[in-house]
Formats: sequence, structure tokens, C-alpha cells
Amino acid sequence: MAAPSDYEWWRETEAARLIATGLADTDTVRELLILSCHSSPLAERFFEDRLDSAELLGVLLGLAVEDYSGDAQMTASYWLSRFPPDMLAPHAAELAAVAANEWDSVAVHARRALAALGQ
Repeated sequence: MAAPSDYEWWRETEAARLIATGLADTDTVRELLILSCHSSPLAERFFEDRLDSAELLGVLLGLAVEDYSGDAQMTASYWLSRFPPDMLAPHAAELAAVAANEWDSVAVHARRALAALGQ
């Protein structure tokens, strides 16, 4: 197995630093989304382990609806689609806004979430 590249080492170090803060605020989550988008196993595990968090769901919705980072917006939409339908149901209007995004890479995941809700 090859040694991790400098980028991979930095990416995982940065993900570990962000996770260690214990924060799930917009700025921290945005950075973890970007790292997840760039294949950070630690960042992906952060989201996988919190697919029952209403707090994280709210932050992801805000980022998916409108964020300045295309990577964060797209990845927020992806992680939203992984939440249980019963948690997403009260947020159908916000998901519809994400599904209407002009970038298909953002919209497709919200469309999948809405389909799981029967909408």
C-alpha cells in the first residue's frame, strides 16, 4: 500500500482537527463537506455517524439551499438525501428549493430525497 500523499495527509489532519472541535456550526460543517467531497474518510464518517442529528440536518439544509461553495452545496444535498425520510418530511419545502437548483449536481440528491418522501 502506498504512503498517503501530502494532500491526503493534510486532508485527514484537517478533518480530524475540525471534528475534534465538537462543533456542528455552518462554517465547520461547510469545511467538512468540502473534505468529504474530496474523499476524506474521516469527514465521510462524521456525516455517516450523525444521520440522526436534527441539528446537522438544519445546517445541511441551509448550506444546500444556498451556499457560496459549490462543493459544499452539492455535498450537503448528498448527505441530506441519506437522512431517514421521517426526519426529512417536515422539510419538504426546503428540499424542493434544493431540487430546483440550476446545478444538477446539487438538485439530483434533493430530488431523490423527495422521491423517497413520495413527492
